[in-house]
Amino acid sequence: MCQSHFYVRYASYLSGDLEGAEEEFDAYLEKAERLVALAPENLDYRREVGFAHSNLGSVRESRGDMEGADEAYRRNLQVEEDLRQSDPARLDWLGEFAETNNKLAVVYARQGRYAEALEKHQRELSLKDRLLRLAPDHAYWRFRRGSTHYFLGKLYEAMGDLPKAEGAHRAARAVLDSLVAQDPSNARWRRTLSLTERWQGRVLSKEGRDADGMALLRRATEELAALSRADTASVQLRGDLAAAHIEMARALLRTGRPGPALDEARAARGDLPRRERAFRRCTAPGGARAPRLSRA
Repeated sequence: MCQSHFYVRYASYLSGDLEGAEEEFDAYLEKAERLVALAPENLDYRREVGFAHSNLGSVRESRGDMEGADEAYRRNLQVEEDLRQSDPARLDWLGEFAETNNKLAVVYARQGRYAEALEKHQRELSLKDRLLRLAPDHAYWRFRRGSTHYFLGKLYEAMGDLPKAEGAHRAARAVLDSLVAQDPSNARWRRTLSLTERWQGRVLSKEGRDADGMALLRRATEELAALSRADTASVQLRGDLAAAHIEMARALLRTGRPGPALDEARAARGDLPRRERAFRRCTAPGGARAPRLSRA
């Protein structure tokens, strides 16, 4: 029954029916809690309750209900903390706990609660460091650790601390560069590296380091253009490319080059047709995450 509610809800989520999706996940949570009441010692049932709260957090975040998302993610965090006590070295539980801290940090940042967001990201980073001490060659968690630095860079910029923002993006790039060198065919790693270069280039430009900032922005734009050509159906990549052109335009305006800046702005408009802009808001990096699959 839990899985049937999940997949109905997931279909609603994909179709944009967020209200219907939340109703289905409320039912999913109710069924999961009933299973725990019947067999409280069953860790899989308790984990299912955590998944239900996480999924409710995702749909509430997508709806713009940050307070509701905060509540749901915190409930999931408590479930994960309880599970970790039963097996502190279990990698998947440790990783999920770290990722829920990431979700809370993103929600807090969107609310302007920067100190709380920073605390959650720092805890997330500590958890991922521990995870990688247990599994140093785990490529996925190396990638996710690099992504933590990426989020920290965005947060520090929002807080007005440009040197820390640039340092965090530099740390993210070091991880992502090594991963892309290991597997250049991995489009996800290449995309995240390009996004990091875009954000670092933006920060460098704001700091007045125009040549360094422009070089990174140009690299990011060229790579995102290549990725977009390789996957012409991806609205997300087209949005990423448009954002890179916009950052290039801003950097060019800051250095007194309005003509090339206008060319970049026109390129951005061409990469993001009007009919796709609403969808772009739902797929922006650092926004709401997709629902988590039920594991029952």
